[in-house]
Amino acid sequence: PLPSMRTAANRLIAAIALLCFICLLLSLLPGVAAKLEKQQPSQQKQQKQEQQQRVVKEPKQQESIVKETNPKQQQQQSPITFPDAEDEAAESMPDAETFDEEPDFDAESAEDAEPMYLQQQQKQQPQQNKQQKLKQKQQEAEHAELQARIQVLIDNAVKKQQEREKLKKQQGQQKQKEQQKQQEPQKQQKVQQPHKPKTQNKIESVDVYTLKLGSGQIKPEAEDAAAADEAAAAASAASSKAEQPPQESAKSPEPTEEAPEKFMTHEEVRAQQLFEDGQRILNATRSSSQTALLAKAFQYLAQAAALNHTKAMEMTAVGHLFGEGVRLDLLEAERIFHRLAELGNQRGQLGLAFLHSQGLTKTEPASPAKALLYLTFSAIGGDPFGQMALAYRYWAGLGVETSCETALLFYQQVARLVADKVKPWASPAVLRIRLLDDETAPNGQTGALDDDLIQYYQFLADKGDVNAQVGLGQLYFQGGRGVPVNHMLALNYFKLAAQSGNANAMAYLGKMYAGDSSAVTPSNKTALQYFTSAAQSGNAIGYAGLGLMHLQGRGVPASPQKAEEFFGRSAELGYAEGQLQLGLMHYTGITQAGIRDLKKALKYFTLASQQGNTLAFFYLAQMHAAGSGVLRSCQTAAELYKNVAERGRWSDQLMEAHRLYKEESGSAYAALLRYLFLADSGYEVAQSNAAYILDQNPEAFFPANESYSRARQLWSRAAGQSYAQARLKLADYHYYGLGGPANLEQAASLYRAASEQQSNAQAMFNLAYMYERGLGLERDLHLAKRYYDQAAEASADAYMPVMLALCRLAVEFVMDYLRGGNYSVADLISLLSFSNFWPSATLPPPEQQRAGQHQAGQAAYDEDGESPDSANQQRQYSMAAGSRSWDSLLLTVLVGMFVYLLIRFLNRAANRREAGAAAPGQNRNNNNN
Repeated sequence: PLPSMRTAANRLIAAIALLCFICLLLSLLPGVAAKLEKQQPSQQKQQKQEQQQRVVKEPKQQESIVKETNPKQQQQQSPITFPDAEDEAAESMPDAETFDEEPDFDAESAEDAEPMYLQQQQKQQPQQNKQQKLKQKQQEAEHAELQARIQVLIDNAVKKQQEREKLKKQQGQQKQKEQQKQQEPQKQQKVQQPHKPKTQNKIESVDVYTLKLGSGQIKPEAEDAAAADEAAAAASAASSKAEQPPQESAKSPEPTEEAPEKFMTHEEVRAQQLFEDGQRILNATRSSSQTALLAKAFQYLAQAAALNHTKAMEMTAVGHLFGEGVRLDLLEAERIFHRLAELGNQRGQLGLAFLHSQGLTKTEPASPAKALLYLTFSAIGGDPFGQMALAYRYWAGLGVETSCETALLFYQQVARLVADKVKPWASPAVLRIRLLDDETAPNGQTGALDDDLIQYYQFLADKGDVNAQVGLGQLYFQGGRGVPVNHMLALNYFKLAAQSGNANAMAYLGKMYAGDSSAVTPSNKTALQYFTSAAQSGNAIGYAGLGLMHLQGRGVPASPQKAEEFFGRSAELGYAEGQLQLGLMHYTGITQAGIRDLKKALKYFTLASQQGNTLAFFYLAQMHAAGSGVLRSCQTAAELYKNVAERGRWSDQLMEAHRLYKEESGSAYAALLRYLFLADSGYEVAQSNAAYILDQNPEAFFPANESYSRARQLWSRAAGQSYAQARLKLADYHYYGLGGPANLEQAASLYRAASEQQSNAQAMFNLAYMYERGLGLERDLHLAKRYYDQAAEASADAYMPVMLALCRLAVEFVMDYLRGGNYSVADLISLLSFSNFWPSATLPPPEQQRAGQHQAGQAAYDEDGESPDSANQQRQYSMAAGSRSWDSLLLTVLVGMFVYLLIRFLNRAANRREAGAAAPGQNRNNNNN
């Protein structure tokens, strides 16, 4: 390597000093000078040879080291390291020996000292370029090796999962054969009922069959009645094994799978006790607002974490990350996450992935490569959040190449966890409250019920209002909208409403006695009575309950035919559970015809999913993933699995983040962290809310430029999930150059997408303005007026802005026309008529208005907690036809008068100029005469 410029200057000065000293010696001792001239060339040659050998040896040594190292051994022995800037600088610096050696110079070489250094620099320049190329190749090789390792980890995880499924299938077949041998003598005694076990087995094997179908164990080509029977037999074998008494199961133990008993030390026992105490207090807290109980619980957890209790360490680290129960300390959270990651803990790897992705520790900048590495390990380890985050990266192509199949694999695993814990009648309600919509929501309604409203409903229920009693019973029975589940209160309200003969209340009481509640003792007889009473009133829930009782043979003989009939009546009335159960019967072939009908199954699953039923989404995803009854679509299946995965219990963090931001002062940063964490997992609501917080407070948490850059990235990800307001905000960022360079063409494209796909009035207005001014688009007044008219039709809030904009546009149109623009009189008349501006909507009578408002208040929000008046559906207001027609006439008259006066004024001004130009000529003629 070449010496630095400072070293070259020092050597040049030394050479000049040495030159003066040699000249003095030469003048005194000519003989000594002659000897020095003879010795100097040999020393220079030796030094040049040594330098050339060093330059040649260093690349060879690096190549030999790379060749000798085995990549498999590197993967096993050495951890994955990331090159730092300090290491690169150390490699580029010359050795210490090159600085210590100072070659001697004679008189002749001293005179040409500066040209010699220039020649050396020119000679060594190619060598330096070679070394830089080698470093670049090494960095590219390290990056490729890192990606290869990640891909190998994913492939290994897929192979292991397939091997496990094969082993389970083989074990199930073996157990099935053994049970068939054991049941051969019993079959002779049960000849009278040959079909009853088959139907029960099919009913029990619905989930097993669909999971095998989605995982690829059953091929789409082989999906027939025989495949369904095999899956049913496997499920019956598993269920029969579970029903065996303990003595029989003890006869065939499996010592190879049982882990030996582990004796706990005194510290481990103490840590476990502390963890259980803290967990007990956390279970007793009903909400995160009870800070005293949370602080006490996390004291126990912190003590258990100090004793290396893994679960306590996880909860303590998450508490420090979000400031829940303990102080918000990102450095302490990072330290604990590091300890967990060293132990191979998936939650610790997930925490480090989040911190490296966002760069929140301030000890080092954001590192997407490290985040991807830790996230991959966490997902392969089975952490649901890690699987969701990695699936979203492959689904959206963030930092990796887009891979729908990889995203489908991880989303499917999380969706199965959610579907296993969901009951058909109680789909979890996810409150998708967007802070941007929260400002414009009518009366501040966001989907969550406040305490005052609940108390009002309780007051009505105590006064005997049956609708309030049923509503509160459903609310406490299913939970959601910020209200916790309380089956005791639900039971009381349902009984009060049932005494008044309400069919819904009797149907829900039947559900509770059928085993769906821990508040009562299950009783098939009582449940059947309530379901029958509700069904006699034509209640859809009652029909679905009777169908389930006949399908499972609870209190009545099992009869799939009657079950299909009752489920059909419930589905016709639009009940989601009836549609789901009927779809499952057609999907598995447990119908009167005894044939699987995938088209009907798809139909009923689709109808149930339109009402937000989680299991319907799951089975639709299974069908699209395996190509059952439909063409296989990885994109559709991945989106459906993503929908199911986002309905897990972790979605409660969305509501908690909203509560922190709205109710607790000084907790905006904690809310932002929760939103950022969920945004990495693919929640569009979290992405838009985090961007909104950064947009409203750009200097509160980060520097302004960094905040706008983060917000721009989040708006872009939310816009990629078809959120209209996110596209609008992203277009604004491109228009004003926030968080990046301004791009008017991109802004216009986003405005057009939001206006055409979501009919967003604001986007139409902005696009019209850009056409009017020629910003990023070719100036076109006709298109400007068209988009202004569409904005006025899309939302009545645009009444005054569009009116003023059209007045300005009319003036510009007239000015262009008078300047000789390429417009006709018909164009001018059509512009001034404002015919497209006024819709012909009218208000209903006052009685219908009040009835519509009451119905809107009863069904203001759907099952997911989303308001129909969401961002994707602009608010529609209507005005009286009379007032609107008078406004239209008045506006047209005023604009017409204004244009008439303007044209008259311009004509008079032109006549005066012509008269003034002709006057001097007439005066000169008069003077000559």
